[in-house]
Amino acid sequence: VLTHAGRIFARQHRTHAFTLVLAGDAAHLVHADREALFVTPAFPYKSEPEKLAAFFRRFARMSPAQRGADPTATVLGADDPRRGYMLQVASTPLAGAEDHARRCFKGTLDDRWPWHTLVVDGREFLVAKPHIYMEDVLERPSRGYVALALPRARAPGAKADLPSLVWLKDTWRRIRDAEYEQEGGVLADLNRAGVRGVPTLVCHEDVLDHRINLSKTLDRVHPGRRRAINRSGAQIEYVHYRMVVREVGVPVDEFRDGKELVTVILDCIRAHRDACKLAGILHRDISPGNLLMVPIGLGAAGEIVYVGFLTDWELAERLDRRTVPGFVYQARRRGTWEFLSLYAMNHPERPVLPADDLESILHVLLSFALSWLPHNLHDISAFDYAYFFCEEHAGKSAASELKQRCLTSGRLYTTCDGSDTLKFASVCYGSVQKQVVKKYDHPINEIFEGVFAWTARRYSPTDAMSTPSLKTTPSRTMPGPSNKENVTQDSHVQGEKHRLPKGPFQMITNHFKRSTPTRAPEEIDLAAHDAIVELLSDALQYAKWPLADKTHDQLAQ
Repeated sequence: VLTHAGRIFARQHRTHAFTLVLAGDAAHLVHADREALFVTPAFPYKSEPEKLAAFFRRFARMSPAQRGADPTATVLGADDPRRGYMLQVASTPLAGAEDHARRCFKGTLDDRWPWHTLVVDGREFLVAKPHIYMEDVLERPSRGYVALALPRARAPGAKADLPSLVWLKDTWRRIRDAEYEQEGGVLADLNRAGVRGVPTLVCHEDVLDHRINLSKTLDRVHPGRRRAINRSGAQIEYVHYRMVVREVGVPVDEFRDGKELVTVILDCIRAHRDACKLAGILHRDISPGNLLMVPIGLGAAGEIVYVGFLTDWELAERLDRRTVPGFVYQARRRGTWEFLSLYAMNHPERPVLPADDLESILHVLLSFALSWLPHNLHDISAFDYAYFFCEEHAGKSAASELKQRCLTSGRLYTTCDGSDTLKFASVCYGSVQKQVVKKYDHPINEIFEGVFAWTARRYSPTDAMSTPSLKTTPSRTMPGPSNKENVTQDSHVQGEKHRLPKGPFQMITNHFKRSTPTRAPEEIDLAAHDAIVELLSDALQYAKWPLADKTHDQLAQ
């Protein structure tokens, strides 16, 4: 039943659905929506056919909306001219980096899936198979489409609109208190503040009166039993929501080499820092899927150049709400579990800080490197589980022992006993029987050395959550200017390999000595952002990066 309902919601645009389940001589009626399934007790439909007849009689008298159909979504028939327009756009190559969105759109035109036109804030968008979807009805209901925007009406003689391929997000957003708001409203403020590396809002809206309130439904179906069924007692309500943004991105795991991976992560850290600094907005849901590479043009050799984007701001929080009189922080974890900071994992009752998101981005970097770059681990899956997943302590979830030891000690250990550290390799091809020889001198080792020096200081008992400015001074012997905010992305650094102007551990430790304990936590955390930005910028500018260091997905073995 769950599988069937999940497939219905993935392929159709519905608020709910009715299903009849037959099991021998017994039947069940099922009402499924985006929050729960309600199943009637079994009844013998052969000996009591009047019950089934009553259901179908009432169902036949329902309007399409009462049956669950979404009136803002229209199925495109086989002879609909808009299908031909979609095929025409998909088969017409675009220039440069813009062709990426066209290729993604073409890949969604699957005749086995229904094609629709969706209305968002009065504008029509043509979609086919979702690029991202879930068939598990109990998972977070969200779909992502590469959509074709229909040209808007224009005045006589005006220039026609060019085909516009955009990203359309169809989801059910959580509402109930001031903590959650429309993601499009957050993006609009980020765009107005000039924050780079975040999606550009096109339009957004809540869809009609499509709402789900589990508590009210339980009160109606099971009067007086809601607390026993919904044991958390949560007052959860969802509203159907659509948002359209301009950029169509690429998953970060499609990076071409380690240098491009670090460049994308650096862009996302800058976006997160600027969102806090310029707009006072904290992301709070850092995960690999919420970081994207967006094509911006072609490099000197004709390759596509990407920048990193920080997406999915639906759990974002405005930092100034914490200063409102009477503010109470609700004690629950926010974000993706594996990538939460040590602080957020172990203290869900305390507000998330900007440094927690920064730490999460660095956990994401480690996850990508673990999967795709060569290293000295033999049992990768064991380390992945031991580091990223939680443990139970006295009935409460907390960070794993390995994660806590690495972050507090400042060393990226492979096991809890600290007998060895994780090292990444640049790969050289030897001359003896063409064997691959690993040299553990990859520049990302120095990045992690600096990162874990920061976390060790962050979690040291004497400094508590203090993370002061870590501004670095380039060595005078290094060639050329050190422009930290404009690191080149088109070519690998050639010549002799250099360490960072100062060793990363020494660099960060020295600057921690200049701490200013009187600064506000948010300001101190943003200083840590600046330090990590300079750490990654120096690595990109000065280190010699391998040209072909990406492997197959080692965690998929």
